[in-house]
Amino acid sequence: MAAPIVPFALGALAGAVLALAAPVVSRNSQPALKEIIKAALVLARQVQVKAVEFVETLEDTYAEARLEAATTASAPASSGGAAPARKRASDGRARSPARKTAKRVTRRAAAEATANA
Repeated sequence: MAAPIVPFALGALAGAVLALAAPVVSRNSQPALKEIIKAALVLARQVQVKAVEFVETLEDTYAEARLEAATTASAPASSGGAAPARKRASDGRARSPARKTAKRVTRRAAAEATANA
């Protein structure tokens, strides 16, 4: 019946060692921890930008497929199979809310990078 006391004693010992060592470890590891957090924030921002770009591409592809499906469904069967002209913005890409978000995220990331430099 002494077996349940062994895990308790090990846990209590580990807790005591952690309580004594925590202030020393905390002071010495704070700069490294700060760098890790900064790197994680930069990575999170990059992932956010890539996700917005992916959503934008997906929206563009969906809109093109929908336009082509609507055009082929409404076109007479005797048409020569000519591809419909796509309506595009002046820069050649469809406008979408995701594009605006991507630009805003990129501008914010650039502003933060210059502020942190």
